[in-house]
Amino acid sequence: MGVLGRTLSLVAAAAFVVGGVVVPPTASGRAGEGQAAAVPAGAGDVGAGLAANIRSNYNNRCLEVRDGNPGNGAMVGIWDCTSWPSELFFFDGSQIRNSINGKCLDIVASNHDNGAAVNMIDCHGWAAQQWRWDGSQIRSNMSHRCLEISGANWWVGATVQMWDCNGGAHQQWRHG
Repeated sequence: MGVLGRTLSLVAAAAFVVGGVVVPPTASGRAGEGQAAAVPAGAGDVGAGLAANIRSNYNNRCLEVRDGNPGNGAMVGIWDCTSWPSELFFFDGSQIRNSINGKCLDIVASNHDNGAAVNMIDCHGWAAQQWRWDGSQIRSNMSHRCLEISGANWWVGATVQMWDCNGGAHQQWRHG
């Protein structure tokens, strides 16, 4: 997505984040095009309903849907933090959704192993999309592993994966 596209998406998303209600953009990446539905703020969840960055405590960079891709299978990585919809996530119960289109953070192929990749796909509620906030760690309810920056890579563009929870800074996140 080009700078103009990201800027327009940012403006559209910012216009619809009001009072704890998020209106996810449509598949075209533009918020409020008729079919987008409001997502109510949940009770008791960290950051429930609030679209915000998920920021690494390791390198202060943010989780991002790669290239602002609104499609199923879009990969997730780390980028310098902005307010672009590709970097805004909200908690919906035990699911983590992105503001581009409301798709869910998912462990690819329900892989239980260390090194399992994560991506964004339509929300179906299966175990590969169930997460819990554990202080500063994001844990899979399926594998009990933690979301981490692969190989503790410091740089922009690093991938994320699932790994045994070890308390390392590259496994620690904050929302907001």
